[in-house]
Amino acid sequence: MIQMAFGLKIDAFLEKGELVRFKEDGKDTQILFFNVEKILDNYDISENYILQSDDRIYIRTIPEFHEQNSVTVFGEVKFPGDYSIEDSKTTLLEILQKCGGPTARADIENAFIQRRSKEDVVDTEFERLKKMSIQDMTPLEYEYFKTKSRELIGKFSIDFNKLWNGEDSSYDVALKDADYIYFPSKISTVSVSGQVKNPGLITYVPNKNYLYYIEQAGGFSWNPRKSKIRIIRASTGEWLKPTKKTVIEVGDMIFIPEKPEFDYWEFAKDFMGIAAQVATVFIVIKNAVSQ
Repeated sequence: MIQMAFGLKIDAFLEKGELVRFKEDGKDTQILFFNVEKILDNYDISENYILQSDDRIYIRTIPEFHEQNSVTVFGEVKFPGDYSIEDSKTTLLEILQKCGGPTARADIENAFIQRRSKEDVVDTEFERLKKMSIQDMTPLEYEYFKTKSRELIGKFSIDFNKLWNGEDSSYDVALKDADYIYFPSKISTVSVSGQVKNPGLITYVPNKNYLYYIEQAGGFSWNPRKSKIRIIRASTGEWLKPTKKTVIEVGDMIFIPEKPEFDYWEFAKDFMGIAAQVATVFIVIKNAVSQ
């Protein structure tokens, strides 16, 4: 049967194969083991079983045989692509040297490496909170949940500038299979979104606050909710309530939400209802006093 299947693959485990066979009742099965190599060499014909109808033969793969481990380098490097590594041995700097390093257009400050192997990035607390409703979380749990939701899972904290320039070798981490290294292009803009007259990208000017960029976007439109303006940091994803002293960083987003619509009719109905209740209470008290 093995010969009819055109022989074995190079990664076949030869020490033990399995033959699964139904018993006479046609329901239960038994497992017969055999040495694949001995059968092929006619060394032990006692395990060269005569096959029966509905027999199933299993020959396993050698664990970790010729395992291919690689990382991906993407973005502003000279030679982006996949690179073979020795798992947990090849270092980040070795791969950066192989790919030619960052280009002149690379934003090395915001480059990152992400670990994608699940066993290394599981956050059991975050997974627990994902299954809960917000109403059931404590304030601290909700803050943790919001923070983790904005983070890139598996992201390393690495100063690529210091690593590439040879200033700090402690950032030269050992890589694992499926790691992802990314060098973004330099950004020279700030995004203004929401209730402004001309939302979009504005050229970044150092040391300017959010009001400068809102003015550059044409100023506020007809219905901005100024008390809820937020700055979304490009580097961290953090949402900040700005002051005039808050300096905008390159790549940040300024978000100006719209005021919620005010339903005057509903307000009038509620007001009249409350007024009627107050009047009723007043009349009851007045009658009680007069008696």
